[in-house]
Amino acid sequence: MDCKLCLMTYGTGSIMLCLHMIKEIMILQKNMIYYSAVIRSNDKDSNHDFNKEAYIEEGYCLIQENFDGVSSAQAKDQIGELLTDKNAAKKVINYRLRDWLFLGNGIGVLQYQC
Repeated sequence: MDCKLCLMTYGTGSIMLCLHMIKEIMILQKNMIYYSAVIRSNDKDSNHDFNKEAYIEEGYCLIQENFDGVSSAQAKDQIGELLTDKNAAKKVINYRLRDWLFLGNGIGVLQYQC
């Protein structure tokens, strides 16, 4: 995958990305862009190499003032509450209804009349 990240027009040149996919880490490494992990493994003795692959499991927050050491599941809720209190966000559940044509045909049923 050949992809470039454009940072020239973004404020001071810093941008936040979710590094949950290996493709994103590969893009950063290819373009020599600095990044750091913000979630570590639940297993404190884990030797996960963040330079080789993304960490996509539940874990604990790192390098974050208010959330350092908090589980990632709790941090999601706390960050949501913090943003809601500041009127910067609101919690919403979105459903996507898809037509059966999109999903493909249903399971065929044969009926015999005797």
